[in-house]
Amino acid sequence: TLAIGDGANDVAMIKAGHIGVGIIGKEGREAVNASDFGIGQFRFLRQMLLVHGRNNYRRLAIFIYFTFYKNMLNSLTMWFYSMLTLASGVLLWPSIIADFFAPAVFTVLPILAYPLFDTDVPKQVAASTPELYTAGIARVYYTNGRLFAWVAEAAFAACVVTYFSTFSLNNSPYEATSTASLAVMTLWCCSGVAYLRLAFEIHSWTFIEVFSVAAMVLFLVAFTPIMSVWNGPIPNNENAGFSFSTLNGTFPVNFSDATFYLTLTLAPVVAVLPKLLFNASKINTYGSNRGWQIAVAQVHREAQEKERQQACRAIQEGPANRDSAVMAEHTRRQSRRELSAHRSARERATAEEPSRAAATHREFWQVVRRHNGIAQDDATIAHIWKQFKNPDVARSRRRSQFTASTTASAAETEREEEVEV
Repeated sequence: TLAIGDGANDVAMIKAGHIGVGIIGKEGREAVNASDFGIGQFRFLRQMLLVHGRNNYRRLAIFIYFTFYKNMLNSLTMWFYSMLTLASGVLLWPSIIADFFAPAVFTVLPILAYPLFDTDVPKQVAASTPELYTAGIARVYYTNGRLFAWVAEAAFAACVVTYFSTFSLNNSPYEATSTASLAVMTLWCCSGVAYLRLAFEIHSWTFIEVFSVAAMVLFLVAFTPIMSVWNGPIPNNENAGFSFSTLNGTFPVNFSDATFYLTLTLAPVVAVLPKLLFNASKINTYGSNRGWQIAVAQVHREAQEKERQQACRAIQEGPANRDSAVMAEHTRRQSRRELSAHRSARERATAEEPSRAAATHREFWQVVRRHNGIAQDDATIAHIWKQFKNPDVARSRRRSQFTASTTASAAETEREEEVEV
């Protein structure tokens, strides 16, 4: 539960809720001191819930899924290899790689950058489209079914990586040379599968997200020759797991063989095949993602039109503050003929498109129910970015220019009135 309050009488309610939000008001800071989060005004709740709250829930869900996915991928790869060796106890990777580098180093940056920077829809669209927030209320981002699906994908990917790598070497996995080459190949394939699977969930592809993936790939490329030439501590019963001696000489053997590059290309693609088939089936059954994007765009435009109508009503009712007075003065200076022409054109457009608006609204809810209100499965989101990112920036710039010009004109009018007096 979410508890929101701005006074001392709301302290008990805020403490009783799972998450408490306190608002600094005229009654003091008692609510803020007892809350988990504090904001300055009620209007900040829109950004807090519809933008940051929704993004936080969606990002953390993928963070948990992917953490299980990459760890299960590494563990099950070693398990499938133990089945190939008849549970003989032969290690596929040295312990320092299996316990540290594979799960905590080679895939750490992308999954840390994703929860911080990824955005499926622009902030202004999420803020003006409350329908997108319904997915969080329904708790459809994080479910046990989705978690089990990610684990099943990891098991399939581990099986593909192990058997593709083993049979591509065309040698027995019991031989020392083949085992060392297999260790490097499976390590590269597991890392590639993890990067590719996370790429399906990234929407915005910011500079930080691209850099995180590129940095991990470059680190893996640079670290592989080090493992091939550096022995580390002399292996004995105490530090055998911290030695790379079993991987000596694998760099020239693997990277001079075309089989290594072919396996590194095919294995990750086949490993993420369930996700590809799921997306293809979804598009084939329900159509492309353009319908969802158009529906969200329509709701965003309707919200903007509603805000403009509210501003017009505020001007017609009379100025309540200085900003409204400036806008009203600017409106009165316009010709009545232009205002009536604009009003009649808007009325004609509204009269011609009621059925289209209703159909769009129905289509939106059909798409929301179809996708469970989730945008994270959409492969492309560029249409929404192109449609709203630049126009909204331009609209904000024009609005600031309009405010500056009207403020200057109002100040000039006041000076003229003072001179007349």
